Amino acid sequence: MKRLRRPLTMLLALALMLAALGLGGLAAFRAPGKLAAARAVVVPHGGLGPAAAALVAAGAIDGAAGFRVAAFLTQGAGPVRAGEFLLPAHASLREILDALRTARPVQHRLTIPEGLTSRQIAALLDHAEALAGAGAPSSAPPA
Repeated sequence: MKRLRRPLTMLLALALMLAALGLGGLAAFRAPGKLAAARAVVVPHGGLGPAAAALVAAGAIDGAAGFRVAAFLTQGAGPVRAGEFLLPAHASLREILDALRTARPVQHRLTIPEGLTSRQIAALLDHAEALAGAGAPSSAPPA
């Protein structure tokens, strides 16, 4: 009987540690996030790595590892999509993953009045805030 006592004690200790780890992870998954105010975050294509990096850079999450683990464990809820998403203030990891899976991306509108020349349209595009960064149109007039 003494032979079984030690392995059973070790197994019970391991089970208790795993349960505590699981409860801690669940609490972190549901805990309010760091964002003080609602913020639009651009999540690039390329999977969980670039998505996690964008969220860390925006200050929405503390680290990429927890995000990747949570996304893996909840992958049955759907894939994490790329796009620009509005994250609410103090969004938990659960709410962030939900937004990246189900929320509609932020839409930006730009009106181009009829009768503008191509140079005027290019100038209008150059000054559009939503078109800043890589892939934005250049100010060079079309050939």
